[in-house]
Amino acid sequence: MAEMLKQQRQECINNGQPYLQVSNEIYNNLSIGGYLNDAYSALRYELFSHTSYQKVVSISALPVFYLEPNSRVALSDPTTNTYGDFIVQNISLTLGPGANLSATLNEALERL
Repeated sequence: MAEMLKQQRQECINNGQPYLQVSNEIYNNLSIGGYLNDAYSALRYELFSHTSYQKVVSISALPVFYLEPNSRVALSDPTTNTYGDFIVQNISLTLGPGANLSATLNEALERL
């Protein structure tokens, strides 16, 4: 390896070309855009967020008056095997003696 570098350096000197030797690690980081900052990572994230199938869940429960649309909630239902974080899309709330809350939730996608 060292002999090859000496030959390449001498070739540059003979041709009157400037040269600079850097380690492969620096070259690789520059060529791919840095650590986790390259186009591949950005493309992978965009594909994941736009092509995955989101879960949409409808729930009925006792009224929760502090719940608002665009709130993030954690859902854990062992009977339907539904777990994870969801965003409240819309809420229907009835008032009175038989009060009931109906809500539609969309799955919150996480970045890879």
